[in-house]
Amino acid sequence: MNRVTTFLAAIAVITTTGCSTWFGDNLYGQRRAGSSTSLVGYLYPEGEIPPDVTESVPHLQLPLKVGLAFVPARNQSYLGPSASDRLQILEGVRAQFEGLDYVDAITVIPETYLRGAQGVSGMQQVARVFDVDAMALISYDQVTTTSENAQSILYWTIVGAYVIEGTDHDTRTFVDLAVIDVATSKLLLRAPGFDERRGDVTLIRQDASLRRNSGSALKLASERMQSNLAVELVAFEERLKSEPEDVKVSWRSGGGAIGWLSLALVSALLMRRRRSLA
Repeated sequence: MNRVTTFLAAIAVITTTGCSTWFGDNLYGQRRAGSSTSLVGYLYPEGEIPPDVTESVPHLQLPLKVGLAFVPARNQSYLGPSASDRLQILEGVRAQFEGLDYVDAITVIPETYLRGAQGVSGMQQVARVFDVDAMALISYDQVTTTSENAQSILYWTIVGAYVIEGTDHDTRTFVDLAVIDVATSKLLLRAPGFDERRGDVTLIRQDASLRRNSGSALKLASERMQSNLAVELVAFEERLKSEPEDVKVSWRSGGGAIGWLSLALVSALLMRRRRSLA
């Protein structure tokens, strides 16, 4: 067998066995990267079983003092919110709470305090330090899946790596805010936000594109979370007025002028009493 025949035979073997030998097992497979925080993992670490709080009735002293913080991250990567992203999200959420009759103040709590005090008892300790009645905790999950498509065969050429969009990527982002009564650890309300996007990119621009997608996806998911939060806060006001059996409410002594919400609560209680006497 001459050299030309040997060379052609080698090319045939490479072609028939596929490109995974040269590019690795993931040429047409999927690679995943992600960054996430878990509210349940923070409140109940080490596989703790959450207690049954269905019969617990929160007793809220209005106006509320609310602590606002990010749940500590379980893993770090280039995905997920940066420090500036976190600050922007926190400010956006705080703006949703400001001006509400039933909220006295909202205090941003540095993530480091929560990282050093996990579990329900840890959350309650942090709440006592900052003198808050409820904790508004933000968690997120961002996962990116990448895989090479059929065009990636041209990555063998230098030019192809720069101009051929042979890599598919899928970024899914979830941002969630949960407001928890500190005393009972019962969920008062929650507001989620979600974003999903797909695209193609060249091999050389892959990392830069993923970072860019991560940032824009997180921004949109956070905006959707804040929009949902605005709706949930209004619904929570209605619950305080119409469903006093689910949440007990009292006003702090010396709390200042009586607002419309307190008048509405008094009216609701009087109506319930009249119906019971009828």
